[in-house]
Amino acid sequence: RGKLSASSSSGGDGGEEGEEVDQRSELLTVRRAELNQATREADKVAERMDEVNASVNRCKQALRDAKRAIDELRTREAAHAEAIAEMEKGNEKLLNKRSMLAQKR
Repeated sequence: RGKLSASSSSGGDGGEEGEEVDQRSELLTVRRAELNQATREADKVAERMDEVNASVNRCKQALRDAKRAIDELRTREAAHAEAIAEMEKGNEKLLNKRSMLAQKR
């Protein structure tokens, strides 16, 4: 910048200044294109992240559902085990009665 001021004040024809403006303008165009590209890529990444987050949420829900189903199955298994134990006790009592009846004969 100091150079620009010096050349402008020294009565230069502005050729260097115009060249620098052209370079800066071209650089600005390149930077805008890079910014647009980066913005598009960021939008794609954000969209993909939304998809991934939705997928993670579906997986978490499936896991919660599976855990709930397992808990329900464990509860039913415990109830069935208790019922089986009661039936075994009843069978044992019947076998004992049958054995006692057979001995009395």
